[in-house]
Amino acid sequence: MNENIEILKEQAEDLFADCGQVSKSERVLSVLSGGFMLYHGVKRVFSKPLVGFGGLLLGGGLILRGVTGKCPLKREYNEFENAKEVTVVEKRYKLK
Repeated sequence: MNENIEILKEQAEDLFADCGQVSKSERVLSVLSGGFMLYHGVKRVFSKPLVGFGGLLLGGGLILRGVTGKCPLKREYNEFENAKEVTVVEKRYKLK
């Protein structure tokens, strides 16, 4: 059993190795809002399955973000903000 836990820990460390750090206030808010969404997802999983599973997925993701303190989306956002130049290509088409 302990071997499985160690394997999961190693996989989690690899997954979140280069992710953006989350501040303490963001972590607390993520856990609270994730718990709220998880609760409502569990409540609605049988009456409205799509909404219920969506709540479970988002709530679990927010709780994971709050517990680990790392967020892959924040890393991507920081890389986008630090980009020096963005090239926008626009092509127009005329319809007859």
